[in-house]
Order: sequence, then structure tokens, then C-alpha cells
Amino acid sequence: MSRPTVRLLPLADADRPEAGGKARGLARLTAAGLRVPEGFVILGARVGAPPPGLEARCTALGGGPLAVRSSALDEDGAEASFAGQYETVLGVRGPEAVRAAVDRCLRSADAGRVRAYAATAGGMAVVVQRLVDAQVAGVLFTADPTDGSPATLIEAVPGLGEGLVAGLERPDRYRFGPDGAARGVELRGDAPLLSDEALRQLIQGARRATEAFGGPLDMEWAIDASGAVSWLQARPITTLSHATMDELDTPAADPDTLYTRYNTGEILPGAMTPLTWDVVGRSLEQAFQAIYQTMGVFPDTGDDHRCVSLFSGHLFFNLTSAYRMAAGLPGGTKEGVDISLAGRILDTAPTLPRVPLLRKLLNGLTYVRLILSAQRRLRRREAEGAVVTQRPPQDAAGWTAWLARARGVMRETWDTHLRTSMASGTLNDTMLNILTGGAEPETRHHALMAALLTRVEDVDGAELVRTIEALCEALGATPGLAERFAAWPPEEALAWFRGPETGDAGAAFAQLLERHGHRCVQEMELMAADWAEDPLPLVDSIQARLRGRPQAPPPATPAAERVAEAPTAVQRLAPVARRAISRRERSKSLAIRQVRALKRGFTALSGTLVAQGRLPEAELVWFLTLAELERLVEAPSSGLVQRARQRRSVHRQQQQLHFPKVSHGPPTPLHEDDAVPEDGASLAGTPVSCGVVRGRARVVRTLAEARALRPGEILVVPFTDVGWTPYFCVAAGLATEIGGTLSHGAVVAREYGLPAVVDLPGATRVFRTGDEVLLDADRGVLRHAPAPPPTPPPPPPRT
Repeated sequence: MSRPTVRLLPLADADRPEAGGKARGLARLTAAGLRVPEGFVILGARVGAPPPGLEARCTALGGGPLAVRSSALDEDGAEASFAGQYETVLGVRGPEAVRAAVDRCLRSADAGRVRAYAATAGGMAVVVQRLVDAQVAGVLFTADPTDGSPATLIEAVPGLGEGLVAGLERPDRYRFGPDGAARGVELRGDAPLLSDEALRQLIQGARRATEAFGGPLDMEWAIDASGAVSWLQARPITTLSHATMDELDTPAADPDTLYTRYNTGEILPGAMTPLTWDVVGRSLEQAFQAIYQTMGVFPDTGDDHRCVSLFSGHLFFNLTSAYRMAAGLPGGTKEGVDISLAGRILDTAPTLPRVPLLRKLLNGLTYVRLILSAQRRLRRREAEGAVVTQRPPQDAAGWTAWLARARGVMRETWDTHLRTSMASGTLNDTMLNILTGGAEPETRHHALMAALLTRVEDVDGAELVRTIEALCEALGATPGLAERFAAWPPEEALAWFRGPETGDAGAAFAQLLERHGHRCVQEMELMAADWAEDPLPLVDSIQARLRGRPQAPPPATPAAERVAEAPTAVQRLAPVARRAISRRERSKSLAIRQVRALKRGFTALSGTLVAQGRLPEAELVWFLTLAELERLVEAPSSGLVQRARQRRSVHRQQQQLHFPKVSHGPPTPLHEDDAVPEDGASLAGTPVSCGVVRGRARVVRTLAEARALRPGEILVVPFTDVGWTPYFCVAAGLATEIGGTLSHGAVVAREYGLPAVVDLPGATRVFRTGDEVLLDADRGVLRHAPAPPPTPPPPPPRT
């Protein structure tokens, strides 16, 4: 076998397997925007065979001292860390000394101390960098290496830090919690080695690095006389033994940040798998930050301006960032943000920046341009379709290229959806503001908005319900078929649909899957099976529909009469707002298609990893981060498999967690009793589809439980997305714990004439299946309404 060609590579381009662990880590730090000493990498290096151009590269780094470090294939990896086992030579000057130092590093690969750690160590690369004239240096852990708990641990010593790495020098020690608050300081002398500003830079840089690597890190750093922080190394922490509930939590940049589950609780309800957060969640965050930066609200992107965050596996919206955005726009207010997200003014008191009027006007013009571009971008994205290649290449280089393109497409799709959502939300807020005269909206205002926003065209969910109705009519055209179909086990019913003698019903079902097969419950979750993959939930809903005709929607105030109550300006805006809602729903459907295309790509990859013996179960792929998957594609790792199994177990626990709607600081789960309102007799929420209905409650937390829904029952659920809408043609009313006027369930309920109230926290705990309830969607109330006792028979006549 021929030896690889010896060549030189700029350090920024070294994120490739043959560059070794240390060089790859430095390249990723550079890509994350962190300060890394300038340098290059020698690939395929051999003792006594200096690469051509070495002298010129050394000269380009200046005449100062250099650091020459090994970068072996196995070094600093996640499977086994070889920190300190290979050679590092500091203070090297001149090309001849560099050649000698490179040979010294190469010979270290044959040293007995290294062979004892890695009998199968791969090839060796060598990193050459400018040496930082360090006044203080040290190490930093982004998680406690003893138990994996989220924390930032910093150790610092004077000078270059060699004594600290070798264990010969006592350091200053600093510990910070996940919220950035100091949790302990232990000094080696009377005065601390690190200033508050230096600590801030180290913590902020570590957060960016952790996000770039996708997991906890062991890092080395140095600070020069100017106070600039340089990062010298980053490697995964290899001693963590257990996955934890908050292992992948987003670092809290400010303990006073406000977080909310409004909006995000509908986009991604429940706990997310690690891969979904890394692909879908982070792409959403990047799209948000790009739009905020374009509007001039934030000067740049970074940890201080997060828009969405992850806590205990659940997605949260950064309410403080939204308030800051509003403060930078003409007419923007904290109250406007609250009403847009929650339909009411929240009990929060943020400190907002003062933005000059000219800056606000410029931001406002940019905001208008963004929302005006929504329709054009949507048309272009729809014309392109799902452009992500569904099956990624099996080799490491091809996988990396596929992933980069896939993430770019996901970000562009989110960008389109955010623009259409901004346009729809702005029109909705404008109409509501006119109706209320700028005051907090009352129930009657929400009810009027529900009437104004009815008859939205081209909504996936509403079209889905109509398609199911047509399919049921096709089944009913054959005498006795509908009754037999409804009684079959779902698997048998699905097999019949796929059989040769299904006629119009089979064709209608095939068209249903072609148009809506990318949808499902929790459709933004990569692990979730869509209807094309598993049509049984869809078959269940069709059978539920056939088991009995739903009751006709109860009489309500005619929409025309309600609309006539609105001011002329609002009536004129309503058709524009309805078209904006349609575009918003179309862009969301497009985003789901992209997520589903990515899901098929990762499914294909997991099959390859299982065939190669690198994953024992295909399902484990969802419990790895992208960086971990990349390492697994390159080489087997029993440690990563163990971590994925632990996270799968933790994910089941995270699914049971509930959080307050708004949290001051990092959100913490509610206790069971905290999630239930004190007044259990009734709940008040936001009416989104008018009407009043009385009936039995059917409390459903999972789609499997929805199979028991009977016509005339009032469906009480935590949330709704497209996966729930087939049951809208069975229920007599809808009540959800989260949601708003523009949420998907609200839009479809209005089109189907289904009375609906959203934003009823604790509804699935206050009410029980079988309770007699009254859903007043004119006033936004769900309450217990026991049937009146039967009238006693009249007494017998006296004789």
C-alpha cells in the first residue's frame, strides 16, 4: 500500500479525519468564530521527510516562537481521550527547529506510554501554530467530568499552563452554574488570576464551542497581555458516565431571561430527541437570528441573542429577545408581543433598551421588506420542492457534504416560514389592535376575530378533513361496506385499502397519502413516523368517523352578523389576513416536507450503520447529536452507542415533564399539583372558533387514546397539529391546553365549523373522560356542567 502524500493545510481547513483530533477541534473552534492562534497542519507526516513548503509556511507565521503539537487520528476523540499522551513542543523558532520538533512529535507515536493507551492508533498529523505569549492559561470543562452535570469549571495558572496540564501546579478554580451564576471560587493566592471580563469571555466562548461540537468539552485556553483569549484545544469529555435530563440544555446567557412555551409548544410539543434539536431546533434558531440581525435589532448573532432554547428536552421561545425586537420597531411594545403570542398581556416586567427613533424607522422599513418578500420566497420554495437528497452517501466525506446541504435547506425553509408567520401575525395584531383601541383584548374581541378569519382557502388540515369525508362517502356507497370497514382491526382495514378491489375508496386513500403522507402527530420530531411510513393512525381516524355520524355543529351567532360588528378598516383587512394565514399554513407544510425528507435520509444512514455493526438498533440514531453521528460514520464507538441508549431512557422521562407557560430564568418542570388550576370547576381561555356545545368530555393525551373518541364528544387535548385534525370530523367541540388564534387547530376548526377554545392550561388534568361539560366558544370557557337530575314523577292522585 502506498503511503499518503505529505502536504500542508491551513488550520481553518483541517476539519477532516486525516487531520487528527487536535487539528479538527481547532478548525471547528475557528469556524465557530473563536480566536485560535494562526497555524497549519502537516498531513501524512513522516520522520525525516519534511513536506515541501514548510519553511515558507513557518516564515508566514512571523519570526516569533511557535508551538508544535501532535494531532493523531485517535487523539482527543470521544471514544478514548489521549490527552497528554502525545508530544507537544513549545517555544520553537526557525524552520530547522520546527523540523526537529515535528520529528519529535512523530516519534512519540511509537512511545510505550502511547501504545499502552491505543494499540490501534491511526496515523499522525502535526499542528504548527503561533505560540501565545500567555500571562494566564488553563483548562475549562463545559460539564462536570465527574457526574456530567451542567456546569462550567475553569482552572487557571500563570504563564503557559504546562504545569497545570502535567498536574504539577495548583490552580485557581472557578465554578459556574448553567445559568452563568458563580457557584464557587478557590484561589491559589490572595488575588484571583482572572478578572470578571476574562471569566465572561471564557464562559461565552465555551458556550459557542459546545454548540459547535454538539456536546460537553474539555478545552485549553490562554490569555495574553492585552487580555485577548485564545483557544488552544477542544475535545469531547470522555469520562462522562450517564446522560442526564439537562445534558443538552442551552446555556442561559442571562439568569433574568424570560422563556415561554407559547408558540414553541405547538411547533414541537413534548420532548425532542437530540438529533431533532440539532437539525430542526438549531436551524430554527439560526433562521430567527438571521432575521433579527437583518432587521438591525441585534448587532450580531450569538449566545446573548438566543431566540429558541432547549431545557430538559423541551423547546422554549426566548421572550426577552422578542421584547427586544419589539423595542427596536416603531410602534412595537411589550404588550403587543404578549397579545401576539398568548392573546393576553402577560405578567412580566422586562428591562428594554431605548432605541433612537431613526433607528426604529429604519428597522421598520426593513421589517416591511421582509414580510413583503414572504409570498415571493414561498413560491420559489414551493417550486423547488423537497430538494434534500433523501439518501445520504455512505462515505464520511459524502455524508458531511450531504449534511451541510441539508441543514442549509432546512434553514432556508424556516426563513420562509418565519417571514410568512411575521406577515400573518402582523395583520392579525393590527386587526386586533383596531378592535380593542390598543387595550387588552377581551373575549368578545377574540370571538369577533374568529369570525373574521373564517373561510381561509388552501389550508392543508381543512382539505384533509374534507378528503376524509369524501373517502367515507365512497366507502358508504357500497351497502354494508362502511359498517364492516369500521369493525375491522386497523391492520386489516389498511390491507384492504392496499388490495386490488377497493375501487374509488382505494384510489381516494392513495391520493390522501400522496397529498398528506408527510403529516403526523409531532410532525417536526424526526423520530415520529409520518402517515406515509405508518398509515395506521390515519386508518384509525377514518374508522372512528365511520362508527357514527357526528352531530351537526350547534347553532351559533352567524358569522355575517359578527363580521358586521367590526369597523370598516378591519373588514377590509380580513381578506388580506386570510390570504396571509393560507401562506403561513403552506410554508409550514413545506417545512414539514423538508423535515420528513431529512428523516428519510437519517433513516437510510442508520440502516447503513446497523449493517456495518456500528449501531445495534436503528432507533438509536435519533439519540445522537450531529457531531456524534459524524464521528460514528468515521469509526465505531461503543461509548456513543452507550450514550444513545442512556438518552433514550432519559427521553422517556422528559416526555412526562410539564412546564409553566412563562419562566423567569431557566425553566424548571412543574410538580403534578402545580399544573392543575385551583378552580377546577371551569377554565377560561381564548375562543378561536365560535359556538356553544354541551356533551361528554373525551380527554386524550396520545393519538392512541383518540381511537376511543365517539361522535358528539368534546375533545380535550394538550395541543393539536395536523395529526389530530382527522378527528375534528368526529368531535363536537375542541379544547386545547396551548394554542392561539393562528394555531393550526384553530384555523382548521374555523373552516370545519367546530367550536374551539385554546389556551386552557391544565385542562387535561382538571377534566376527566366522561365528565359532562359545556364548551362555550363564544366566551372562551370550558366548565363542568352535570346533567340536571331527572324530574321526579308526579305524585299519584289522591283518592
